[in-house]
Amino acid sequence: MKRKLASMAVVAVAITGAMTLSGCGEPKLTTSEITIEAGDELKMSAEDYFNTKEDNYDKITFDTSKVDTSVPGEYEVTATYNEKTEYMIKVTVEDTVAPQMSFENRYVFTNDVTKIDTDFVEVKDKTDCTVEFTGFERIDNPVEEMTDEKLNSFTEDIVVPGNADELSAITDMDVTEEGLYRGVVKATDLGGNETYE
Repeated sequence: MKRKLASMAVVAVAITGAMTLSGCGEPKLTTSEITIEAGDELKMSAEDYFNTKEDNYDKITFDTSKVDTSVPGEYEVTATYNEKTEYMIKVTVEDTVAPQMSFENRYVFTNDVTKIDTDFVEVKDKTDCTVEFTGFERIDNPVEEMTDEKLNSFTEDIVVPGNADELSAITDMDVTEEGLYRGVVKATDLGGNETYE
């Protein structure tokens, strides 16, 4: 009778050891991929990403230091449980919002349109943007001698409302004839979103 009890005790110890080695009770990752909008704050809590016992949540930490939400792309966040078990979460930063662009009416005197700077353009966006002239459209009003007073009289002709398709179709950069032109300015963010004015 004593031998049988000894055997059962050994079996019980072996089963308990196997449960510990297999990581029984460790958190299960429920979400391994997320997408956020550029510029948004990356907030991560254990309750949102893991299925585990409540007292395990405090043992889970996130290293988000490699994620730059101002630059679209794919990043990895490392979640660590109990300072030893690591989980990888893929974070995709997308930029789906086009830049906002504004400027006061501006008249530029030049004999070379390729040298016009865009310092007067104000652009708001969550990511870095490039700003450039993409085309010019001649205004039919004859211009003899250019004065501020005469330019101001052409304001309504210059500021012609247009949608993005109309403005993007104005691509003439060969501005060699004297006269008055409407210039099309394009702002492009890191997500490839474009705004024309």
